[in-house]
Amino acid sequence: MSENTFLPVVTLFESYGAGADEVGPRLADELGVPWCGQQVSTATLEEADPKGTGRISVNQFIVSSSMTDIGSTDLVESPLVRLVQQQAITVKQLAEGGGVILGRNATLILAGRRHTLHVKLDASPAFRVARAARLAGITPQQADVRRRREDAARAELSLESWHWDPRLSEHFDLVVNTETFGMDQAVRMILDGLAWVRDR
Repeated sequence: MSENTFLPVVTLFESYGAGADEVGPRLADELGVPWCGQQVSTATLEEADPKGTGRISVNQFIVSSSMTDIGSTDLVESPLVRLVQQQAITVKQLAEGGGVILGRNATLILAGRRHTLHVKLDASPAFRVARAARLAGITPQQADVRRRREDAARAELSLESWHWDPRLSEHFDLVVNTETFGMDQAVRMILDGLAWVRDR
């Protein structure tokens, strides 16, 4: 693909409940590109970590999840290696057609790609818990358990598989506090940021 035909990509990482489920699809609609949600769902993380400790190894995750195609009979190639290879291939293929990609370590995999903006959505724990509880129809206490599990587990999985910590703002071009700005303004800020990146 030539430099002039790169289609826009926004990678998103969110602290649990910060609003990627709302911001992401709206961005994709505005840009006319596909929306690619989380590969690892809340239900999958709950199955892998029923006690809510947030401590999940990649191998444990693969075994407890439905990602059985990741497993390998090759004694040299571990499930972790297969997971990383498959994720890199999938994310790069998604990016070829442009898109808004949530999670999937896309921020790291697509680092340096032209016409791409890497965004983190965040807010206070209280805001995120209240929002998640309202949308999921669960109690704030249940939402807080999910918040602790997901914030810790997603970071641990990224550290173990790709050796990067998505909790660090240095990996992102733009960090948006959705509690401060709201979802409408978050979408506008990201679109403005992408336009600036594409004009560079």
